[in-house]
Amino acid sequence: MALAGSAVGQQAASAPSSPPSPPISRAEQALFQDEHLKDLRPPVQLQYEFERRSAVTGDPVAPFRDKVSLQFGARPDGSCCTTQGQFLSSQRAMPLPDIEAATANPVILFFLEREVRELQRVTGGQSAHFRRRIRLALADAAQVSATTVRYGGRDLSATEVRITPYLDDPVRARFAAYAATHYQFILCSQVPGGVFSIRTTVPAAGGETGGETRGENKADRPPRSEETLSLLPTSPG
Repeated sequence: MALAGSAVGQQAASAPSSPPSPPISRAEQALFQDEHLKDLRPPVQLQYEFERRSAVTGDPVAPFRDKVSLQFGARPDGSCCTTQGQFLSSQRAMPLPDIEAATANPVILFFLEREVRELQRVTGGQSAHFRRRIRLALADAAQVSATTVRYGGRDLSATEVRITPYLDDPVRARFAAYAATHYQFILCSQVPGGVFSIRTTVPAAGGETGGETRGENKADRPPRSEETLSLLPTSPG
């Protein structure tokens, strides 16, 4: 997938005069290079709940709940992992490629790939543009911080990565309702697959519900829409 380009550090051979590639950012490292799957013992299945909520009447995408399933198997040498998956179901299903040798959890790339396709569909913009903005944000403008999650009855240390890729986009006027979209990734090495949750939030826009009233705080309004992928208890393969 295109998003994996710079994020996973794959570099083509270059001429000696080419400038060195910029270092991988902390956010890119956490999302695409850390070995999220190193503690999995295949075969094992990871399942995630996917939920979309919306506070906008007539939203082009209706609220729904669905599932994402990834099946991890052993490679020929017994190491982890081959990957097959299903991202959502029925008419919402997004075809996924089989992966022969995964180390980072591909659910991150799958989530983002669906996101840019949806943005293209609802805004008329180009998916390649949204991919590029996400790559740039992860490389240069991500906020990375420590947090805590609750899983399996325990409080676990985790890492939060946040980006707002389109806020300073030169062409943001073309999709103004989505320009403040932000993404939150919660990673935890102590949960299966290393990814606890991913969330896309489109904040309420000023004037969207008829203009702000005196004393109203826009931050207190429910988001225009929110999509969340959350890890479910692990099932044996």
